[in-house]
Amino acid sequence: MLELLRPGGLTMPNWFLLEDAIRAEPRRDWSEFARPDWRDATLEYAKRLAREPRLFVSWCLSPPLAIAVKQR
Repeated sequence: MLELLRPGGLTMPNWFLLEDAIRAEPRRDWSEFARPDWRDATLEYAKRLAREPRLFVSWCLSPPLAIAVKQR
């Protein structure tokens, strides 16, 4: 995704998975939709986005929303 995004480009990932990964009791089991290790994979993806120097990432959990803007 990052290589296709132009500087200043905006993306809004789906953070319903992140919200449920953080909850002690997720609202649903995403194993069939995502994959069996959805919780760990989702948390790792969020951490990778936050560390990416080419992106400015901001998110909130209520409502679950993330916005990433590619830096110039």
